[in-house]
Amino acid sequence: MITLHTDTLTALTNDNFEFAYLCDLPSNLHYTNHSADLSYNSNTYTSNGLLMDFSNVTKDQNMKVGSYTLTLSNVSTTIANAYMTTSFRGYESNIYLAIIENGIIVGTPIILFKGTVDTWAVNETNSTSTLQIKLTSHWASYNQKSGNYTNDTIHQQTHANDTFFKYAHSDKENIGWGK
Repeated sequence: MITLHTDTLTALTNDNFEFAYLCDLPSNLHYTNHSADLSYNSNTYTSNGLLMDFSNVTKDQNMKVGSYTLTLSNVSTTIANAYMTTSFRGYESNIYLAIIENGIIVGTPIILFKGTVDTWAVNETNSTSTLQIKLTSHWASYNQKSGNYTNDTIHQQTHANDTFFKYAHSDKENIGWGK
């Protein structure tokens, strides 16, 4: 059951409201598909036409591992490089539905999807660049610590100069446990 803020309920009874999606993504990215920038919860949601496609949101009473995919168009090189060089897997991301009157969010936006980044892909052509991000329910990795993998490259991103995993996947020597 979704409980709506009283101001949101009042706005829904009028004929002049709009709605917009708000997306919180890793690397401090906040986007909206509204025609103008929006502010909520100390964040400015940029409206520059980047949000291009949303998968359908399915609400269900059953506890299950759901996913949600969104596509950003014409992403900057900085954003594309950030997603290609950093492991955002396991980082929290949220999708909200906001009710808007006169260009201002009314009440509290409704959480449509709350989860973590699962996968992403950057697709580039001569004329376009898209970033597709798949978000997965937090139930997908209930016992997993966010984003930890046992290889040196990923480890260096969060623990610079720590060489613990530098030779973890080396096939040069057979350790021969138990000999």
